[in-house]
Amino acid sequence: MSITYKQLMAAEAAVGWALSEMEVEDALASVSDTTTDVLEKQLASLVAQFEARAGRGPELASSIDSLRIAIAARKAVEVDG
Repeated sequence: MSITYKQLMAAEAAVGWALSEMEVEDALASVSDTTTDVLEKQLASLVAQFEARAGRGPELASSIDSLRIAIAARKAVEVDG
């Protein structure tokens, strides 16, 4: 899978740091069978869990980042239609 520059920039903006194309591709591949709506609900749930743990939980943080990357990259493409 190859991502666009727009997808990479959107993903970086979503997490706030530079990413490699491979990181974005991996995030997208890990959720390829899931709709964006479902991903957004999963993200909201994970963020709530993370906040309930007072920002503790590296596994949760990693999952949140991965979902943010995938959602942003998908939406960058959806905007172009």
